Amino acid sequence: MERELILERTRAGLEIARCQRRIGGRKPDDRQQGSGRKKAIRQRDAAVRGGAQLRRVDPYVISMGARVLADVRARDRKWSIQ
Repeated sequence: MERELILERTRAGLEIARCQRRIGGRKPDDRQQGSGRKKAIRQRDAAVRGGAQLRRVDPYVISMGARVLADVRARDRKWSIQ
């Protein structure tokens, strides 16, 4: 019985929303539009693939090398400040 009441109220609310031309769900977000961080990641990945093709190696090798280099630079910055 309680379940039927919940369903009835839910359906009534959805019907009212439809009459007001409202749309349910999550609001669009910048990341869903393809801007921001996702766009930067796609650009980086394209650069990695291009570099890997030039050197005829697996893209994984290029990306791991970049990560190692970033770690070394971060470590060097940490020690140079102190």
